[in-house]
Amino acid sequence: MPTEAEVYQKYAPDYDLLVQREDYQANILKTLAAMAPLEGQSVVEMGAGTGRLTRLLVPQVSSILALDASAHMLAHARSTLPAGPAAFALADHRHLPVRSRSAGLVLAGWTI
Repeated sequence: MPTEAEVYQKYAPDYDLLVQREDYQANILKTLAAMAPLEGQSVVEMGAGTGRLTRLLVPQVSSILALDASAHMLAHARSTLPAGPAAFALADHRHLPVRSRSAGLVLAGWTI
């Protein structure tokens, strides 16, 4: 069985299939929309991983910066999203490549 570090370095497609099952009832987007307006938002997503949440948000928001510490996970996220409002960057939560007040919504799921 791979370690957590190995999963983030080598097994992004498998991890993506696993985490997609968490929202089998399609509640995540509905819950986020109930908490904050999504339409037209500029979003920073910390710990974006394979882009599961990013893929849900892209049709709703004006832009999204998907951040993760794993280049392997971000590469998978890029490969699953069409060109559009999503941008990707390697980042550690302690050093985010964003200006203060540059986003209307900041999200972090399963990462803090």
